Amino acid sequence: ASADKTGAVRVPEVTLRAERLPPAGADDEELVRVSVIDNGPGIPAAIRDKLFEPFVSSKASGTGLGLTICRRIVEEMDGSISATSETISIRTLGA
Repeated sequence: ASADKTGAVRVPEVTLRAERLPPAGADDEELVRVSVIDNGPGIPAAIRDKLFEPFVSSKASGTGLGLTICRRIVEEMDGSISATSETISIRTLGA
């Protein structure tokens, strides 16, 4: 837990959500979307466009490799991974 500018204590919260998406066309496979949602401060604007590049981190002690590795794994499974300042969403084929 951490205190904000007003002194209120903020408890970290993470929500994981998985949902099946219908195929886009007759020959398409079913998709699964996995979302990771937290109540953190968001992704700093300075790194949003470079978030999945190696060695990019908002943490002083971070290696900046976590999301790069995630992207490689997801893409090897013919999926995609994307991020906004609110959520990171992963889609993989073959539910």
